Amino acid sequence: EEPVRVLLVDGHDQVLWGLSKLIDGEKPRMTVTGTAKTVAQALAVLREKRPDVVVLDLFLGDENSLEHLPALRASGAAILVLTGARDTEIHRRAMQGGARTVVLKEEPAEVLLHEIERANEWRNAPTEHAARLHPFARVAARSRRRCHALFLRAVLQHLLVLRHVGRALLDGLQAVHRLAVLRPF
Repeated sequence: EEPVRVLLVDGHDQVLWGLSKLIDGEKPRMTVTGTAKTVAQALAVLREKRPDVVVLDLFLGDENSLEHLPALRASGAAILVLTGARDTEIHRRAMQGGARTVVLKEEPAEVLLHEIERANEWRNAPTEHAARLHPFARVAARSRRRCHALFLRAVLQHLLVLRHVGRALLDGLQAVHRLAVLRPF
């Protein structure tokens, strides 16, 4: 099976580097076919490399990529918006503009990798018409993904709490041991 070919578009070199390492670490499932810091660079890479999925930041310096979603989507690649913006109106506009999904930058890496695969699976499905004809299907799928992400976040938070509790217990045992060494019974 061919790997999912991913184009990364973000205005920050560090983010591009980190995402490249993350996705290339998933070989042979997926691979980075290119990176871009502007929409113009992204369009050039889209024509040359023909990626399956574009991971796109909404704000590229002074450029708002929301305005360019139709041109990016016209390439046939699925658009996955990766953003730090929590504004649901921006997310809605991105979905209306042709993005397959919106992932917050604060989400765990596993969520992003899963959504890249899902975007690739749904890349050739109609976007606007399907959403108008079957509005609940899209909402239900998004709700399931959000519930999955929330569940993963809750599990990770519980693991962190358990780690802190374990450290506190260990610190307590070490303190008791030190007292026992200093004051033998």
